[in-house]
Amino acid sequence: MKPIKFGEQNSALVKPANWADEKCGELPVCKTGLDIVSCWKMSWRERIAGLFFGKVWVSIRAGRTHPPIFASCEKTFFFKDEE
Repeated sequence: MKPIKFGEQNSALVKPANWADEKCGELPVCKTGLDIVSCWKMSWRERIAGLFFGKVWVSIRAGRTHPPIFASCEKTFFFKDEE
């Protein structure tokens, strides 16, 4: 899967300075106040594998803990309540 730009995008996360471009790239995101949302596009091969096997694997490079995440095939945003 590849990260893609999307209409609600309002920021981008950049790769660590010491990582090669082939290893990591810019990640388009929408920062909502509660969440950071990104959008990923599947290749045809990935779509077929998803159809037959029904699995999506998520890998997060993290430090000591695994940050909370949410994966979906539907557009989902959790916006901060404005009071």
